Amino acid sequence: MAKKHQPIEQTSNQELDHERITQDPIEDDDGSLIRSITIDHDEVSDQTADSSVPTSTAPKKSSGFFGRFGYWCKTHKSLSICAATVLVLVLLLAIPISRYALAGTVLKQQFSVEIVDEQTKKPVPAATVVLNGQKATTDGKGKATLRSRVGYGDLEISKKYYQTAKQRITVPILKQKDTPKLRIKATGRQVPIKVTNKITGKPIENAVVSANNSETKTDKDGQGILVVPAHLTKVSATLKSDGYNEKAVDITVSNDGMKNEFALTPSGIVYFLSNQSGTLDIVKSNLDGTNRQMVLKGTGKEEKRATALLASRDWKYLALLSKRDGGEYPKLFLLETGTDKLTVIDEGKATFNLVGWSDDRLIYRVDRVGLKDFDDKRAALKSYHAPTKKITTLDQTFGNNAPSYTTAIYEGFADSIFALPSGEVVFGKNVYTHANESTDKQSALYSIRADGSGRKTLKAFSERNYLEIRPYGPNGVYLSADNKGDKNNYFEYEDGKFEATTEVDGKNFYDAYPTYLWSPSKKQTFWSELRDGKNAMFVGDIHGKNGKQVNASTDYGIFGWFGDDYLLLTKNGSELYILSAEGGTPLKMTDYYKPEINFKGYGGGYGGL
Repeated sequence: MAKKHQPIEQTSNQELDHERITQDPIEDDDGSLIRSITIDHDEVSDQTADSSVPTSTAPKKSSGFFGRFGYWCKTHKSLSICAATVLVLVLLLAIPISRYALAGTVLKQQFSVEIVDEQTKKPVPAATVVLNGQKATTDGKGKATLRSRVGYGDLEISKKYYQTAKQRITVPILKQKDTPKLRIKATGRQVPIKVTNKITGKPIENAVVSANNSETKTDKDGQGILVVPAHLTKVSATLKSDGYNEKAVDITVSNDGMKNEFALTPSGIVYFLSNQSGTLDIVKSNLDGTNRQMVLKGTGKEEKRATALLASRDWKYLALLSKRDGGEYPKLFLLETGTDKLTVIDEGKATFNLVGWSDDRLIYRVDRVGLKDFDDKRAALKSYHAPTKKITTLDQTFGNNAPSYTTAIYEGFADSIFALPSGEVVFGKNVYTHANESTDKQSALYSIRADGSGRKTLKAFSERNYLEIRPYGPNGVYLSADNKGDKNNYFEYEDGKFEATTEVDGKNFYDAYPTYLWSPSKKQTFWSELRDGKNAMFVGDIHGKNGKQVNASTDYGIFGWFGDDYLLLTKNGSELYILSAEGGTPLKMTDYYKPEINFKGYGGGYGGL
């Protein structure tokens, strides 16, 4: 018999113990909706006794702002933590002390100060400035710049014969707007000093004056204040500045600035010939003539008419033509000014005619002795690359090696060869032949670069033409083509253009033209010309235009450049002077020996006039 199930007891609503289950929607930490089950013990569900009801730990809502805020924080923990952090940072940044403390842990900023003398109110150079472990030294304007963490800090200023000073400063978070000017008090005697350029007379800025462990730098006016012990009346000092020779001086301890004005000489060395010792020597000196030294002692075998010395525009190299070895023919030498080393460039049974320097290449012509005019390769045009000591043959003359002149056909270089600022070497070759002989050879004007590349025939003529070349400016030449006396044609070549010209004729072609010396940068030229029968010197552009007269006296001649700022002059054929390229009064350097060989129209180097 089947067993009967026991009925489940039912209760009415009135019999409930007032327990009720409620479900309220809330958000999880990630913002998703969940349901929280809350048990109200005043009610009970109608589930069976075996059913279990989960219990939630969610907080109860409370009334009021703070209650609701607390409830939100408890139910939104991640957001509430972030919000709290931001709030704390905002509060901290709102307070200056905490703001700089926080920023200083991660931020650094450039900070500048100017230090001035408390009494004279002038800048104090070479003072030591320390801030937050960073150190700097003030320049000639009394200014120092450090990279320091932002915020508050103690700035310490110290210098010999000054009281050490401290100043509380603030390094701003943003870029510094104003540079604070801080004062320090001298404990020693303040001595005004002025430093100028010996050649130009202009003030030297940032010249360093050192004495008794004290140091100062000059300002834009060349002035500075050196502080020394009060009991001294004179101190030994050293003057230094970039681009100038160091100088030892005695400083008078006085408030009178006129007593301590000094001049520095620009650094640099000039080489020249001298026979002061009785032999023809190569000597060098500073630009003011001091520290004169023997470089190459003459052997006594030199000949005045066979000696020349030409300097490259940067003064790194010198070409020396000399019979110093006592041979029958002069040799061509290279003197390197960096080491004063002498090297043979070329030698042999030949004569050498110097054309000049094209940058670091020496251009010269070789005429081989013992060969007939119509022998092949009797003459050659060469360049010598000083850094590599390599010779390049640019061109040679042709000859048919005939047994006599009656059947000879040959070439000869025109009277003049010129190196132009463009790096070109311009030269002509004339063709000679017996009247009964015909040839396909032509007289012509040529151009070739100093390294041997880019050879061009600028203009070819029949063999009846005789060519002559004259330079009329730093970049161009005139050419005369004489057709055996029948007619002369005149041409000019400049900046790569060859064309006929009417600017010269048979009357003025042979006039004397100025010799233009190019500056090392090839941006300026230096030349002299006669004005009212007197010599006047000018500096102009690379085309020899826009000339400005640089010296009122007419007693000087041109010698060369030293850098782009200084000119070298000659006087009385035996004195060497230096002058600012802007003009002024020449400063005598030294006496020298002027060789008898001159190079008119030559502009690629110095010392040939």
